[in-house]
Amino acid sequence: MEILENVFAAIYTLEAALLLSAYGRMYFNDGWRIFDFSIVCSAIVGWFCDYLFKINVGPISTVLRSFRILRVLKMIKRFRSLVKIINTFVVALPQLVQVGSLLLLFLIIYAELGVFLFSKVKLQESLNSHVNFQHFGFALLTLFRITTGEAWNEIMWDCRR
Repeated sequence: MEILENVFAAIYTLEAALLLSAYGRMYFNDGWRIFDFSIVCSAIVGWFCDYLFKINVGPISTVLRSFRILRVLKMIKRFRSLVKIINTFVVALPQLVQVGSLLLLFLIIYAELGVFLFSKVKLQESLNSHVNFQHFGFALLTLFRITTGEAWNEIMWDCRR
């Protein structure tokens, strides 16, 4: 994995150097090129810190390396249908947050109700030490599991006993 990271860092550095020599000062007029250049600079600084100075920057370099994935976003503007889908998702995001918060509110209410009603139920096959209503956190996780449809009927039968 480390070898691949170094190979891609070298490719990105070569690309930035070629574009910088081709465009000159005009290279920094595009926001995506500035973004690419900052990723290349962070890769070079991380490489110097890791290999030359033996400074372990650890998670910071991993976070900076993960920004390389955002380079794929440059290709999105070329595909009109993908742009429409992403714009639709961005427009619908506030409504999705509202629906998600309403679902969370219902889960919290029913988790508290589950603790009140089913905390004394004996643990069995499906209702075990991980899936139960003995504490609020376990009840919330159990209800989330039931919401996703995983073994909800078995949990229901165990709560009935």
